[in-house]
Amino acid sequence: MTLNSFNAMRYVGPFRTEVTEKINQLSEVLDTIEQWLKVQLLWENLVVVFTTGDIAKAMPLEAKVFREVDKAWAKIMENANERKNVVICCQNDILKTSLPGNKDKLEQCQKQLESYLEGKRAKFPRFYFTSPEDLLKILSQGSDIANVQDDFEKLFDAINRVNTAEFNRKEISGICQ
Repeated sequence: MTLNSFNAMRYVGPFRTEVTEKINQLSEVLDTIEQWLKVQLLWENLVVVFTTGDIAKAMPLEAKVFREVDKAWAKIMENANERKNVVICCQNDILKTSLPGNKDKLEQCQKQLESYLEGKRAKFPRFYFTSPEDLLKILSQGSDIANVQDDFEKLFDAINRVNTAEFNRKEISGICQ
């Protein structure tokens, strides 16, 4: 904004080219950062789902695509850590070209994940009473009852927790109301 106001002043004449270049440079940096933040948000939402748990096993193609994006994301972040200057980092052509592709891949993984969750809800209608985050937790960590103890009351009336067998943690031995 300051550069734009400088550019509008009548005394900018000798510096107009330099001010215009800086405005364009910072505009490109802003566009790159906005794209970067979109990719980061998508990546954050999917990293737990596709790196651990049962969902990654149930959706192997999407998990493979996510792993590719995850490797590219790690390189982007390493590069950013090395450069330490946001303007220099955002002017990297590799970064500019890889972010849109990674965003598209992550959006495709997100769509497939939503379709997968909708299929699970159709098979077990009580899943409609849970938020997408809770459903992801239940489906990805459901093989370990201790991890989903807090979610039983969201799925079933009058069941707050369950007790497991002493020697077999996957066997339910009692219900707490």
